Amino acid sequence: MKVADLFKKTVFPDFRLIAGAEGVSREITSVSVIDSPDVFRWMRGGEFLIGSGYIFKEDPDSMAEFLRLVAGREIAALGIKIDRYHSQIPESCIKESDKLGLPLIEIPLKYRWIDINEIVYGWLLREREFGKNYSRPVLQDIFNENWDNHMLLAHLASSIRCPLAVRAPDLAINNYYEIDGTVLDSTEAEEILFLPALSEKEMPSCGAITIHVRETLLHGEKRYVSIYALKAQPPLEIALVLPPGEQYPSIKQERMTIRALGILRGSNFEAKLLNNALAAQRDQFLQNLCLGTYNNEEMVTQRAKELNINIPEETIVLLTCSTKDTYAPPLWRPPFSLSYKHANQWISIASSADYKSHYTDLLKTAKDEKLWIAVGSTVKNWENIKISYDEAKRALDWLRKFRPTPGIYRYGELAMHTLLNKLATLPEAKGLWKRYWAPVLYENSTRRAVPLGEVAKALISSDFNIKECAKSLHLHYNTVRNYVRELEGVLQIDLNNRLHRLAITLSYYVHILRDNTSWDI
Repeated sequence: MKVADLFKKTVFPDFRLIAGAEGVSREITSVSVIDSPDVFRWMRGGEFLIGSGYIFKEDPDSMAEFLRLVAGREIAALGIKIDRYHSQIPESCIKESDKLGLPLIEIPLKYRWIDINEIVYGWLLREREFGKNYSRPVLQDIFNENWDNHMLLAHLASSIRCPLAVRAPDLAINNYYEIDGTVLDSTEAEEILFLPALSEKEMPSCGAITIHVRETLLHGEKRYVSIYALKAQPPLEIALVLPPGEQYPSIKQERMTIRALGILRGSNFEAKLLNNALAAQRDQFLQNLCLGTYNNEEMVTQRAKELNINIPEETIVLLTCSTKDTYAPPLWRPPFSLSYKHANQWISIASSADYKSHYTDLLKTAKDEKLWIAVGSTVKNWENIKISYDEAKRALDWLRKFRPTPGIYRYGELAMHTLLNKLATLPEAKGLWKRYWAPVLYENSTRRAVPLGEVAKALISSDFNIKECAKSLHLHYNTVRNYVRELEGVLQIDLNNRLHRLAITLSYYVHILRDNTSWDI
C-alpha cells in the first residue's frame, strides 16, 4: 500500500495532503500512534504515523523538529488530526515536510485511531493475500436484477456484522435484518427504531444524512443504536444495532450504511420515474379527451381501464389559473382526481356531482388564492368532453382579457360579457369613453401616490368596494376615500348611483377593447 492509496475514494477520501507530495509513492507497512516526543526511537520504517498533536500543543513549531527526527527513521507519512489541539498545521512544519519530501496529512476530527487501523491493516492483509496488484473488488450483485433491496440490506448486515432496522415507506420496506441474512417484519424494525432512549448523542451530519447514537435497553441489555436518516419525504432510515460494548459505529460501518442509503434513494428515484411515466400517460389521456382526439369508444374504454380511470357519466371541465398571470400553474391543486397541468393552468374533468359538492370551497379558494376558475357546461358521455373544454377555454380567454375579480365563472353566465366584446364597435362607444374614462387618463396630480386611472381600475376590479380597493392599491382606507371623492369630482359622477357605476365600468371595457390594455389585480 502506497501513501497515495490513502486518498482513494474507498479509503480516506477526506484526508488532505498539505505537504511532502514528492513522497506519496512511499510504501506503508504499518500504522503507529504518536504517544511521546521520542516515539521516533521505536520506528522501523514504513509507518503511517498518526496523532492528535497533543504533545505539541504548547509549542506547535516544535512539530518541525519532530518531523525531521521521524523522517530520519524512514516513516511513510505523518498524519495529524485537525481541530482537536490544532486548528491548522504550523507553516514551519509544512515547509520542513516539503523539504524532506515526507507526506504530511490533515486527518478530520471524526476519525478514531481504531478506524484508521482497521482500514489500513485490512488493505495490507488483502495485499499480502492477493499481491501488490490488489484492487478493491466491485460488488456487482447490486446490478443483478434478481437482487432486490431486501437481499442487499441483508448482505449489508452480514458485511458490517450489525443487525439493521430499515424504514423506507415509498419502497414498502419496514424490516429488521439479522447478521445471518434473516429478514424479519415491521414489529422488530419498529422496536429498534422507536426504543426509548436512555441518552442520545447527535453526531456530525454527512450532507443530507443526519446521524444519532442512541443508548437504550434492548431485551434488558444496555446497547447502542446508530441511526442514519436521509432527509426526504418520507425520510429513509437505517438503524445499526452495535455489538455489545461498542458505543460508536466504525468508519467502515458508517460508509457502507451511507452507501446503502444512496442505493435506497436510487431505488426511490427509479420507482418515482416509473410512477411519473404512468402519470404522464394518464395526463396525455385526459388531454386527448379534452382535445377530442379519440373517435373510438372501445379504444377510450380500454385506455381508461389500463390507467385505472373512471370517466363520469355527466362531466364538467374546469380551467384554473392565477390572476397574476405567472408562467407556472397555481401551487394549489384541484380536489378532482382527473386533473392535469398544462402551461400555466390546471385542467380538471369532474363529475357534475363533485363540482356541486366542492363549489363553496372552490369559491373561497379562488378568492383567497387569487384564482380564476373557468367552467364549461355539463355534458354527457366522453365524446362531449371537448365541448365543455372549449367553452371553459373561451371563458378563460374572456377572464384574461377583462380581468375581473378572482372567482368562479361559468361559460353560460358570460353571455352578457361576450356581448361586451362588440361594445367598442358601436357609434356611441367613443362618446361614452370620452365622457367617463378619458378625463381620468389626462388628469394628473403630483399630490397623489397613484394616478386616478389606477384608482378607477381598482374600484371596478373590487366591485366598488373601497376597503378592497385600498387593499389592492396598498393604501390607507381614508386615502382611497379621498381619491374616490376626487374621481367623482373629475368625472362629475356619484358612485352611489348604480347607473354611474355602470357607465364608468362600460367606459373602461371600451378602453381596454380599443387599446388592448389590462391591469393587475
